[in-house]
Amino acid sequence: MPSSDLLARRLPREALAPFGAVDLAGIPVGEWRIGGGDAPAFGADLWVIDGTHYPTQRTANFATALPLGMGRLVDPGRETLLFDAKLAIWHAERLSAPDPRGTRVLYRWSCLRPLVAWMLREGIPDFGFLTRTRLWNREEPEDPGIYAAALLEHMGDDPDQIADGTVRSYLRQLSTVYEARALLEAFGRPAMIDPPFDAGEFVLLAARMGQKPGDETRPIPDEVAIPLMNAAHAWLGARADDVVRIAETWERSTADPLGPPGARVGAQLGRLRAAKAIAELSFSTLDDTRPWHAPLFKRGGRSARGHVAAVLPRTGGLTRFAELWRTVQAAALIVLQQSSGMRSEELLTLRAGRRADGTPRCLEARVVAGGTRTMYLLRASIGKVNEGIPDGHEFVVGLQPNLAGADPLDVPAVRAVDVLLRLSEPLRRLPDMPDAMRDLLVIRFGSASLSHTGHRITRMQHIGLPLAYRDFVRRTCGDALAALPDDSPALVQDGWLGEWRDTRGDVLCPRMWRKTFANFAYSTMPDLVEEIRIQYGHVSRAMTMRYANNDYQLRQMNEMEAEMATERIVEALSVGALAGRGAAQLSEKREWSELREAFDASPAVERRDVVRRFLLRSGRLTDTRARIDRSAGADGRQRILATAVSDAPHGCCAAISISSADMECRKAGGTANPLFDGFGPDRRFRTPTRCGGCVNYLVWGRHGGYWKDRYAAAREEEWFYRLRGEPPSLYAAVRRTAEQAQSYLALIGVPDEVVETLAREAEVRARAAAAPPADGASYG
Repeated sequence: MPSSDLLARRLPREALAPFGAVDLAGIPVGEWRIGGGDAPAFGADLWVIDGTHYPTQRTANFATALPLGMGRLVDPGRETLLFDAKLAIWHAERLSAPDPRGTRVLYRWSCLRPLVAWMLREGIPDFGFLTRTRLWNREEPEDPGIYAAALLEHMGDDPDQIADGTVRSYLRQLSTVYEARALLEAFGRPAMIDPPFDAGEFVLLAARMGQKPGDETRPIPDEVAIPLMNAAHAWLGARADDVVRIAETWERSTADPLGPPGARVGAQLGRLRAAKAIAELSFSTLDDTRPWHAPLFKRGGRSARGHVAAVLPRTGGLTRFAELWRTVQAAALIVLQQSSGMRSEELLTLRAGRRADGTPRCLEARVVAGGTRTMYLLRASIGKVNEGIPDGHEFVVGLQPNLAGADPLDVPAVRAVDVLLRLSEPLRRLPDMPDAMRDLLVIRFGSASLSHTGHRITRMQHIGLPLAYRDFVRRTCGDALAALPDDSPALVQDGWLGEWRDTRGDVLCPRMWRKTFANFAYSTMPDLVEEIRIQYGHVSRAMTMRYANNDYQLRQMNEMEAEMATERIVEALSVGALAGRGAAQLSEKREWSELREAFDASPAVERRDVVRRFLLRSGRLTDTRARIDRSAGADGRQRILATAVSDAPHGCCAAISISSADMECRKAGGTANPLFDGFGPDRRFRTPTRCGGCVNYLVWGRHGGYWKDRYAAAREEEWFYRLRGEPPSLYAAVRRTAEQAQSYLALIGVPDEVVETLAREAEVRARAAAAPPADGASYG
């Protein structure tokens, strides 16, 4: 651990105020608590942070061996570097949003270990020596001695076997070190002076160091998906109602009527009482002939005292009921993923509970389309933004027409949420259930039979979700899987169906539902590609098309847009006459003024390359990974570029700012979210009026035709109303439109005589249109 003099240091209130830690004023840093309750102190070598995951998943062990063969950080002589690393992690944890899982501390320390090991190997004593040049060489990131080369060595030295997401995880922690500079300086410790990366360099370096193509998860084939979805929907009907009814009976029969609220009787007595109560119940009849399931418990004869005895079958009635409980839960989860395309981590963080009116907290019914439809949305969170901090997101899961006198259509996702709430409600009433679990819609109990006490209730883990799905497939679709052929004419991958048949569905994973959802939505209506992109939070339409299993249709279009983005910025920088709010931003923003200087100083033949490098480096032109090109064989690769620059007839969205919070179209559409930073405009809500007030908007000569037509149309409409004697308030809006168009035309260099000619011609057309009919009849 750090030396005693470091751990004995104290900070005053004013020094701790920026970190929200005034409660630690005057307390030696070695005694700071990392979490609540009996959490370890700062000086401990083992930190276990509060959270809902298992302790090993929320632990930072500073005594573990470092990479690159550098021993341990707690070895003698390394006290100051250990102290600095702990301060950086503490600072990031203190200023981050609460992490209910508690796993971030393990993530931060795991990703910082290679950096610390490299510093020890290179003899770098503290963070103050970490300059951008020592961390990575912009031209040669593999140069010996720099951190990028050591990190590549730690990951295996082969970029083709490393995913860029893995590289990003490690590189992201350099920002953790840089952001802790104020706290380090408050303790008199050297800190990183400059940020480790300029805008876009982070993504660029990750793409160079990690080039492993992502696994091609395919949609679930129709021959499996259709029986599976039918089974899931069927289990949410009478079967789910029966299982919920039995769960409620079990919970009531195990309650202790003489004890305090929530008290339970003993485990053995509870099982006997539950068996007796459940034996009185019968399962529903689905085919009008017999119940869909045999009784869980058989009623025996009378005992010596005359009581009816419930005999437990040899297989165990409660064990069988636990299997039914899990089957219903899996059916509901399948319906939710099939309806939304959510990631597993998004699905497992849905909140439980109901509002005062009885509606689920995680579900919202929103009246849209002028009251003619009701749209249902799941309110969840996405952890793919803000460095893994969950951010709110809405997933559309159903649309219901509001028809007078007609029965409402069934929305499967609404039914699934209701079933999950009712199914788990008896468990939530257990007195010793962890509070963190009570607030989650999806929970599980860690035993073969129904849990008698709440301490066995745990969070559904990511690994548990596919296991639940596969168990459901085997239980409900075994006959359909056994009858599958080797392959299907509808699929291009040989043996695909045979794999499902031979493994009895063990190839199923939650990610397949995302692709199945996208594939179905796109196949139903190709125009939905933008909506799917927003729902999934994809960086490009080409990525969305890959999820829809139709990426080949947009590859060339996506690449062409990227090429056109470069041409448009070259064109904008080459012309002298620009209009739009973005014109002023070009000279006010530092990175754009620097681009202008480099552009003007370069020969004409090199200017395009200058702009392209700027777009790539700044994240306005993003390489969304080298993907496998099936048409070129397994070794074929194709680069897919996405651009934030988007041209339109009325003007260019030049990506002056790549923050979605600066885009008027995203504000109007409700998609101003860090998730969409760098994605460019939301084309669904892009209009000339909204663009006019946006910092990204540029107009120049190529857009002159649109604004000439807009000016002429507005002047004609204004003259028409004036000639008819209408009040000025009626044509005030079109007058403003004409004035805006006239201003743009003047700024982009259209001669005044051309604009005057357009105005005269518009007046002539308006007079002809406003003239009374030939028979002298009046307007009416």
